[in-house]
Amino acid sequence: SSRYSQALEAIKKLQKEQHDVIKRLEGEVNELSIHKKQAQELRKDKTDAQEETDQLNDQIKELNLQVKETEKQRNTCSTALANLEENAQRKAELDTELRVLVSQ
Repeated sequence: SSRYSQALEAIKKLQKEQHDVIKRLEGEVNELSIHKKQAQELRKDKTDAQEETDQLNDQIKELNLQVKETEKQRNTCSTALANLEENAQRKAELDTELRVLVSQ
């Protein structure tokens, strides 16, 4: 009977230890599940951020092309304005020469 009691106590002790181990492992599994979900969310956020970065880089490239095109147009306009100013000055000189010739 005492062997039976000792065996029963040993079994209960092992069952309690197993129960404690199971609870600890369940806690670790839950914690790992939370970390896994967080890692998945971070990966998704990283992917979303990369897509946004790619879109912004594309917009920057497009804007740089527009800036270059605008600079070309500005240069063309500056050249045309300079030509008009030269022509206006030459016209004024010719008008003055014409007045001098007409007055003689």
